Amino acid sequence: MILGLFTEICTNGGIQRVGRHAAVVLEDIARATDQPCRLLSINDPVGTTTIGTGGTYSVVRGFGGKKAGLIASALLAAPRASLIYMAHPGLAPVALGLRALHPGCRYWVHVHGTDIWARLSFLDRLALRRATGIISISRYSALRASAVNDVPEKLIRIVPNALDPELTALPTQRRTGAAGATLLTVARLAASERYKGIDSVIRALPSVRQHVPEVRYVVVGDGDDRPRLEALATECGVAGLVRFAGRVSEEGLASEYGDASIFVMPSSGEGFGVAYLEAMAFALPVIGGNHGGAPEVVEDGVTGFVVDREAVDVLSQRIILLLSDPTLGARMGERGRALVHEQFTFEHFRRRMREVMTTT
Repeated sequence: MILGLFTEICTNGGIQRVGRHAAVVLEDIARATDQPCRLLSINDPVGTTTIGTGGTYSVVRGFGGKKAGLIASALLAAPRASLIYMAHPGLAPVALGLRALHPGCRYWVHVHGTDIWARLSFLDRLALRRATGIISISRYSALRASAVNDVPEKLIRIVPNALDPELTALPTQRRTGAAGATLLTVARLAASERYKGIDSVIRALPSVRQHVPEVRYVVVGDGDDRPRLEALATECGVAGLVRFAGRVSEEGLASEYGDASIFVMPSSGEGFGVAYLEAMAFALPVIGGNHGGAPEVVEDGVTGFVVDREAVDVLSQRIILLLSDPTLGARMGERGRALVHEQFTFEHFRRRMREVMTTT
């Protein structure tokens, strides 16, 4: 049996998206080896849910937030498991118990960003060190896992995240000039994720407006930090320039990307940054954070710029430059789109993950 354990897989979010992509790979391996595939998720609704990615459908059993239920189900499956995938380092200790029941099984742990950047508990670190291997979404996260959590570098394999195939199936042609000088950010507006840098973009707007009076800023996403950000826009005198679009459908998201001029998210906490890939697929120049794994996605001076989240003056200058020089923005956007198709499609991810989990 191929066994996959997830924190959450059926909702929106970067780790959830990676989980859905990984589920396809587990299904691929199961079919190729004529084994059943069982997917278990702590925080998804109780019962079974069918999810689809890239034309492959999987059935996920959710436990409604009850970790004990997931562990009990995993323990029952362990004696038959030849390969176990842990979608988050917080699940890694469970694998130690599963391996005790079936010493011959292999287990892989997927690490992302801030989940691995700080020092974990002794048990978590032990579970990582005893894994068959660690899958990291970026070189930066791999280095942090090794340095901060004592994970041997020889265990780590880097598999970058990928553009979601459902988005690539939608039209990705920008409607140039449709909305003028429009900045766009796509992110969860969570108080725990203020590192995204939306507040920095808002603080940059007064300076940008002096040079580009028609500038507008669209924020897609929602969360408990939205009231603070709305109040900040009012405090900075730019509330009329900012539209908080909330959560949108896939079609609505494609429309927002199509209407935008620049994607801006100077985040200081991205392990990778799938939203950057989405923007690049729409040939948008990208301004990302000069932190974490973001510079591995956004090539400074080539597909956009990377800036320090706290350097609002520099952020303003980069926005003004791109809005004032459409030719530069178009060139960066086209290079970004080419880079996505060269390295970051779902099929790239699918092939890399399959190779890592079956040949190591």
